Amino acid sequence: MNASKEYIEDAPVKYRETLHVLREIILNSSPFIEEKIAYTVPFFKHFGMLCCIAQGKRGVEVGFWRGNELSNEQGALTNDERKIVRSLVYQKVEDIDQQILMEILQEAMMLNEERFKTKKK
Repeated sequence: MNASKEYIEDAPVKYRETLHVLREIILNSSPFIEEKIAYTVPFFKHFGMLCCIAQGKRGVEVGFWRGNELSNEQGALTNDERKIVRSLVYQKVEDIDQQILMEILQEAMMLNEERFKTKKK
């Protein structure tokens, strides 16, 4: 079992399914997604740090590493007074709006790809 799956299995029962579904959506959003544990939670990379999933006091969060640069056209991202990270928060699987999540993931991946291309020049 990989470390991310262990994290999910160790999470409170009420969050496990939501964490699992979010992990699968993120992993399937691009063939270039890499997964690792960082800061004790599952992180996903796509040409750099993309996002993480974590359970906390408010529920399950998908935290976007460069969230402050995202447009948030959907109005779904919260910042909780953080300077860089923006999050989507879910209480249960049924709360996940896959279209909104995919739109935000795609925008975040594009930001990382653009930065990656700029650094290579």
